[in-house]
Amino acid sequence: MGQRGFQETGDTFFSQRRQEAAVESGGISVEELTTQVRDQVVQIFSATRIRNPDEEVSQSVRRMAREAVERAAESAFASGNTGLPAPPEQVVEQIVGMILGLGPLEDLLRIPGVEDIAICGTEEVWTYKGGGWDRQHLQFTSEAELLTFLNRMIAHTGRSVSPMTPVVDATIRGGHRINIVMNPCAEPSPCATIRVRRRTGFTMDDLVSRDMRQAMIKRSRSQVPDYERIAVEGAMLSPQAAKFLHGCVLAGMNIVVVGGTGVGKTSFLGALGTLIPSYLRIVCIEDTRELNMRPSGNGESQNCVYFTTRAPTLEGTPGVSQADLVRAALRQRPDALTLGEARGGEVLDLLKALCTGHRNGLTSVHAESVGDLVTRLKLMLQEAEMQTKVDDRTVAEWIALAFHIGVALEMGQVATPDGVGKVRRVSEIIEFSGVCEGSQPARTKLFEYQDQQGRLVRKGTLSRRGKTMWQGAGLDFQEIVAMDDADGAAGRGGY
Repeated sequence: MGQRGFQETGDTFFSQRRQEAAVESGGISVEELTTQVRDQVVQIFSATRIRNPDEEVSQSVRRMAREAVERAAESAFASGNTGLPAPPEQVVEQIVGMILGLGPLEDLLRIPGVEDIAICGTEEVWTYKGGGWDRQHLQFTSEAELLTFLNRMIAHTGRSVSPMTPVVDATIRGGHRINIVMNPCAEPSPCATIRVRRRTGFTMDDLVSRDMRQAMIKRSRSQVPDYERIAVEGAMLSPQAAKFLHGCVLAGMNIVVVGGTGVGKTSFLGALGTLIPSYLRIVCIEDTRELNMRPSGNGESQNCVYFTTRAPTLEGTPGVSQADLVRAALRQRPDALTLGEARGGEVLDLLKALCTGHRNGLTSVHAESVGDLVTRLKLMLQEAEMQTKVDDRTVAEWIALAFHIGVALEMGQVATPDGVGKVRRVSEIIEFSGVCEGSQPARTKLFEYQDQQGRLVRKGTLSRRGKTMWQGAGLDFQEIVAMDDADGAAGRGGY
């Protein structure tokens, strides 16, 4: 197959914002032509030979594809329809790729250094290389076509993705691993991530001679806005606290938001999520879709997918839990993993992920204070599939390692012209230092709401661990300290 092959056909088969439902080739879509040729191929060659095509198989499939394209072109000419959408050889190569390979994804697999390919619904295809994501000019014409394409890729495994089994792990030809999640558990749907298998492993020479620094650090970083300029009295956050939390997100810190019912945990979590830099891939997991990390229509690329749970039905359709979706999300190459609210056994997979290097993790927990986290998470872990019970000390160690920042929300009372009103506010912002003190994770109170001043007041400074993360993102905590005297009355109260 030619080196240009599928990159050229990608512009015809998966063109941007295609108006038509399918590419017509003399009244017959390219998909239909592919089906015709495939029906011929399976009558001649075994499934094993098709999965591992030799020269004879490749030449035969190409010959049959060429004959089908010629017939379609002649039919189009005779009926007065428009001709082929591209030169015949390009259409032929596309058909061959769809039958013997991975279609237009073949060229993406050939790009040196590509580690992952992410398909976010019909409109977005991304490649991960050198520490960052790049969008490719490939699109699928419909969800049904994309599902057919994905199921064909994993057909040899005996598995398929469908509404009955919306989450599938499999290995495709070449040994590449694929994870697929579709409706009703994914938006956009379907989404799939292919972990590209390296043809050769790294050698010691590579580790000595290659510059392994990720290209992502060379990308332009998001700028922190001037929160002091836009601050108003009665806001939930002071400019100083807002700038601090923005810096924590840019530094990749894992943040847990705690609070009781109705204090605004989900809204606060969503606001933090909008700060995640656009070059990072986000995977959100919720029971019910509420978060909107990257609103559509703003002209920016998304690379953000949303997974939602599904309850089992009386008809026997199996349910999909948050734990199932957390495990699937970890195979979707997330740079930022968000669990809308941790409620049960899924917290085990979340903690394991965040303890082992995942950054930009966001979640919320129903608890009255950060100090209640150990008790709440211990109760959740009892729902997880664990071989042994865990004690308070172990849970505290996991929390200390998994999270960097904790934000506590509360419902407070304020005086109003009509009497006393309720207001949602941040009661404290703390840092987990990474160690334990007895059966509690050691924590430093960085900001605290003080009734006398009616606002959040800075109380402490980042630990060495926190400052190192900030410095790695090109940030300086001293800029936050410098705002101590300038914060004034801005940020009083709540909302």
